[in-house]
Amino acid sequence: MTTTGGEPQMRRRDEQRWLIDNVISAIGIDWDSPRLPHLNAALGPEATADINDIRQRVRKYADIKGAFVAAARRREAKATAAEIAEERVTARENYYMAASYWASHLREAQ
Repeated sequence: MTTTGGEPQMRRRDEQRWLIDNVISAIGIDWDSPRLPHLNAALGPEATADINDIRQRVRKYADIKGAFVAAARRREAKATAAEIAEERVTARENYYMAASYWASHLREAQ
């Protein structure tokens, strides 16, 4: 492990990222653990479309962050619209989903 600009770099992981990309391309985002089924179970059936979209967007490791960020932003927009319409339950559920996607994005980025 080396340090450039204060952030640690793991040379072997960086050099072998192609291998992880190939596995993700062949198997999908759940290549090492069933993260999306667990997330879908926690968020409920309304998240199924988001989960399917994330699954389709991720073709390599670098795609993971963007897929979760896109889902989080969509849910935040729905929550904001619901909040303006004073639909508090809908707003709350969408904010919760957005927060879960943001948290998943941060966990996957490490």
